[in-house]
Amino acid sequence: MDVDSFEFLLEEIQLIIKRMDTYMGQCISAGERLALTLRYLATGETQTSLSFQFRIAQNTISGKIPAECMDISQVLQNEFMKVPDCPEEGRKVAIYFLGIWNIPMCSGALDGKHISITPPPKSGSAYYNYKHICSIVLMTLVDAELKLFFYVDIGTNGRVSDGGVREKCTLNQRLHAAELDLPGLENIPGTNIAVP
Repeated sequence: MDVDSFEFLLEEIQLIIKRMDTYMGQCISAGERLALTLRYLATGETQTSLSFQFRIAQNTISGKIPAECMDISQVLQNEFMKVPDCPEEGRKVAIYFLGIWNIPMCSGALDGKHISITPPPKSGSAYYNYKHICSIVLMTLVDAELKLFFYVDIGTNGRVSDGGVREKCTLNQRLHAAELDLPGLENIPGTNIAVP
């Protein structure tokens, strides 16, 4: 990540992750917390290794990384990962799909990816999947160029199929509750068949 991107991200989330010094000691700066989290996410280094590199206790790191990830997600989600929320946006995505992939009436491509993990203690076979590994599932909805993420759901245990993950995800709940303002009935190009 270049310096400008880091500074932009820090500026966006600084108000949420900034902490106050106390009489007990100085807090870890927002920049250092962000750098620690990004290093962990980019490299997958162990928390023990990061503890030595950043001179921060491992038990502190284990609490900071999940909190920082939630903060980053909370701040950036609405700006950078939003499902098309009006029919015009949905039509725009559908036009790209038709132009690039020759798939009509498509407002996004949905797929799941198994991410290998070390299973939590006493989890049994809950995370064991058909690939004979323990995993969690990353479910994403992307645009026609596979560059813009509209939706991300991560954390369902790997034992659940892609269809099961889709059924449980908030995107599916919003779709069934008619909270997504997608294009209405339109004819498939070149036919008189109307589909949503």
